[in-house]
Amino acid sequence: MGTLLGGSEKNLFDSFTTEVLTLAGVEDCTLWHFVAKPDGVSGTIDCLYGEPAPGSKHYVPYKIKGFFEEYTQTANPTDHGLEYVYDGRMWFGRKVLELAKVPEDFHGDRVQVGNIVQIFRRGRYIYLEIKNAERKGWINDSQEFTQYVCDVIRTDTFTPERKIAGGT
Repeated sequence: MGTLLGGSEKNLFDSFTTEVLTLAGVEDCTLWHFVAKPDGVSGTIDCLYGEPAPGSKHYVPYKIKGFFEEYTQTANPTDHGLEYVYDGRMWFGRKVLELAKVPEDFHGDRVQVGNIVQIFRRGRYIYLEIKNAERKGWINDSQEFTQYVCDVIRTDTFTPERKIAGGT
């Protein structure tokens, strides 16, 4: 196990991550972060699905920068016809999320499964749900990491924007 890093080393590696994301072509996006008990906002959670009940607001938007890897489209046959699934990946720098003041969950993560990413593509906004969030970029075998790599998904049956629209 490596030694703990000082503040200057951590800042150096954070700057490397931010620069690489910028050179790779980051784009402005909105991370809709789930908050179970939002301040000043009423609402309940659906006990069966764990999603906001109709008319409640539990997702808080944060303007951040991230790198989006173009998604692949798959068609799955169902009883009602074809269902299209779009799978892609997003990269977020940990420092970018800290500067945007995205709150940590009880595990210390700023990105979590179920959050929604909104990006502008082909003249319209696309909403993708985070289905897997993984810490990456560990610095010299220490406990410090520099980025989150997230698998994102969109399906035609359960669109991600239904969550930020208040569960409707």
